[in-house]
Amino acid sequence: MKNIYVAVLTVVVFMFSGCAQIEPSVTMHNAAKAGNVAVVESLLKQGHNVDEYYYGTSLTWAAEAGQMEMVKFLLKKGANIDARAQQGWTPLGNALFMNQTATSNYLLEHNASVENTLIGFAAWKSYCQSIGNQQCVIKIAPLEKYLNDLKLKKQAALDAVEQAAVQKKIQQEVDKFLADNDYNGLKKYTDANPNAVYYIKDEVMRLALTGPKGLKVGDIREYLQNGKSELILISMIKQQEVPYKKFTLPEIDILLKMGLSENVIAALIDETTELLRNEKIRQQQEFYMAEQKKVAAQPQTVIYQNTQTEQPQQNQVVDKVTNEVIKQGVGILLDQLFR
Repeated sequence: MKNIYVAVLTVVVFMFSGCAQIEPSVTMHNAAKAGNVAVVESLLKQGHNVDEYYYGTSLTWAAEAGQMEMVKFLLKKGANIDARAQQGWTPLGNALFMNQTATSNYLLEHNASVENTLIGFAAWKSYCQSIGNQQCVIKIAPLEKYLNDLKLKKQAALDAVEQAAVQKKIQQEVDKFLADNDYNGLKKYTDANPNAVYYIKDEVMRLALTGPKGLKVGDIREYLQNGKSELILISMIKQQEVPYKKFTLPEIDILLKMGLSENVIAALIDETTELLRNEKIRQQQEFYMAEQKKVAAQPQTVIYQNTQTEQPQQNQVVDKVTNEVIKQGVGILLDQLFR
């Protein structure tokens, strides 16, 4: 009798000392698996932890059974969406393994960790191998592929958003330099960000600033005008590790008007062609070429062209004079950029 009294007293003291813990409830997990929200809610009110563990959490059990309303309820109550059980099971992993498509999609929509579930699958697969359950291993393989593919798509989407933000910033910077007529600032900016040239609407300015720092198209023109050997410049072009661009025929005509020789232009084309054999560089250039087309489609003001008349000139003499005016305007522009 004395022993019973001591035992009861010990329990009472233990409870009132604040050290007592409610043991995990099999009932709670079974109720979660059965989708019985009322029972789980009652147990939570009694003090049970929404993430208490019994071969996984209640959310894991509910997800495995495809109990969508229970999954929603537990998440609202703060259940850990990425809780991982001993053999690697996660709510998302269990839903996928049991072909609970709607539940797994819901968990993914609510940011269940793909990486965490892949880690769980790896542990789960290892456990299955250790007990000789080959069917389990075979079933996990396509689920891992699905999650890896999903992971790649998510990363691609994030990269696209980040890249769009970067391109928007570049366009804003370029537009600001042009609005301020700050050609020196624009040149320095394209020195640091060579791909910024694709966001310049004026094609003469864009071509002049194309290329690596110190050997842009405009620099090459200046070197030629100052008597630098064409042969040496071609050798320098061939040493570059950054492509110039895929020049169109109209752009080649502009390069000729700038004063570049056919040999120099050919060297620019050859070096670009050689570098574009690299798949990554080629894809990057194709992306920026597409961006350039978008920019070119926007209204623009050509700062070196006399636009007083928009009527086509039929007289050859007038055409020649007009072309000479434009050519002189191009020269003035380039002299402003490279002096």
